[in-house]
Amino acid sequence: MEEYILVRSDRDLALVYEFFSYEEHKKTIKLEYKGVVYCGLKLSKKTARDRAIMIGWKEITTEYKEWIESKNKEVEPQKEKKKVVRKKTKSKTKPKK
Repeated sequence: MEEYILVRSDRDLALVYEFFSYEEHKKTIKLEYKGVVYCGLKLSKKTARDRAIMIGWKEITTEYKEWIESKNKEVEPQKEKKKVVRKKTKSKTKPKK
């Protein structure tokens, strides 16, 4: 099932809004995208997405997923380099008697 991500920047983030369509009913969430927090919706039905777009929501599904992937790549820790351990060698000097 595909998930559609939509945002609005003209909403108060302190409030929770409800979205209604024939097939879906969702409450808004705070969604961070490119360093900005938006009022967001995650919808699963295409008809609900279409209705949301008609009433002013902006779909950012592909851009958001690409942004999340690039953000996760930056956060992944780099592989540690193998440490080189030198073997102890015998000294060439003669031991004292």
